[in-house]
Amino acid sequence: MFFSLFEAHPERTAILSDSGTSLTYADLYSACLFFRNAIPPRSLILFLADRSVQSLALYYCALSENCVLLPLDEKTPPSVVERFIHFYRPEYIWCRTEQIKNFQCIADTAFIKGDHGLFKSLYPSVRLHKDLALLLTTSGSTGNPKTVRISYTNLLENTKAILEALSLEDGAIGPTTLPIQYTYGAAICNMHFAVGGTLLVTERTVLDPYFHAFIRENNLTNIQGVPYIHEMLDRVGFYNNLPATLSLVTMGGGQAPKRLQIKMNQILKEHGIRFAALYGQTEGTTMLTKIPDWLEMNEPGCIGVACKGMKAAVDPNTNELVFSGSSVCMGYAESADDLQKGNENHGILRTGDLARMDERGCIYLTGRIKRIIKLAGIRVNLDDVETIAAEIFGGAECACCGSENAMVVFQSASTDTFKAKQLLADRLRISQAMFRIEYLEEIPRKGNGKIDYPSLERLQ
Repeated sequence: MFFSLFEAHPERTAILSDSGTSLTYADLYSACLFFRNAIPPRSLILFLADRSVQSLALYYCALSENCVLLPLDEKTPPSVVERFIHFYRPEYIWCRTEQIKNFQCIADTAFIKGDHGLFKSLYPSVRLHKDLALLLTTSGSTGNPKTVRISYTNLLENTKAILEALSLEDGAIGPTTLPIQYTYGAAICNMHFAVGGTLLVTERTVLDPYFHAFIRENNLTNIQGVPYIHEMLDRVGFYNNLPATLSLVTMGGGQAPKRLQIKMNQILKEHGIRFAALYGQTEGTTMLTKIPDWLEMNEPGCIGVACKGMKAAVDPNTNELVFSGSSVCMGYAESADDLQKGNENHGILRTGDLARMDERGCIYLTGRIKRIIKLAGIRVNLDDVETIAAEIFGGAECACCGSENAMVVFQSASTDTFKAKQLLADRLRISQAMFRIEYLEEIPRKGNGKIDYPSLERLQ
């Protein structure tokens, strides 16, 4: 794996937290040796991820030592975590030590590091395909156990594509603006480790003045984020007072408001800072496009051209955007039995996005096929939301539709929508500002009995 640069850069700081805790690449090498002696290779680890030095070190060690990680948000409700445990039967669970009381399947303690620990479960080892490296949820906040099977080749080749597209410099320094359980958050870690860089670790949000003091004091060279993060950065004046050491800004996870992208284009160009508005999917490991050098600006609506190792095409019959190449995942899993499967996608990814492509190969998104949207960069399955909303409304009929950063839940129960909105926001781990709940006496349906989503979209 590419997580083996400690021999080239042993003295460099790999991880630095806002509390002052730090690890060099030599420290990570020692941690890998400890990890190797603590648990068997090819173990499956359910990883309750947070932005701490201990968790980032665990991520590094597990992938370096050929274990398979299934990361979930550490704030995932215990009942949802138990659902993943039931379906995937992990041999080990990584979490804060205070959380372990929430789970019934623990047999022993493998080791404790600070306020985190790796705990042995009651489950025996499961059969894992030799290429399998990482399992990323498609919509983990809703409890849907479906995951994306990422291979070592996917991780390596996509990281190479990211480095080529962004020209990330040796020893780059950047903050962990996104959680590691999301593909973009994992990519931020991968790209910094690959160039012997430094990850600035903080749980503070980009709205917090201390976040900005921390990254400036430590001379950040790059900052990554989804449109929502860049909107918040703009709100607190980041783009009006850019750090002198900043040389790269990236934006993925969906299309930004046109106003924001134009502002970022102008300001970052004036300061000679590289800006790349990119496109990716979990199924494509992370990044699928790049902004070529000959394309002067990040044109709103344009996601660039296919990145290194990938080819893009638009299906002439459906106008669906299709990618092929080394970053396309192996396939999906819904239980431990699926973890021994090989590469079912054979390098082909149908994105579910509608697009057009010009004669230069530049891709322009025009809509979506699948019922998946992004709220603040987080993928949300609208069908999962309907199921959860129906539970919250006591079994009432619910239907959900939406677009980028705007979701509407229609429901047929005349109940306390204020309380329901709070419950739904907490369950999905999203801001209440990202959606609204509307009452309809009757959910419209087509003649075949299916929900009439086009009618609902006209009511948005």
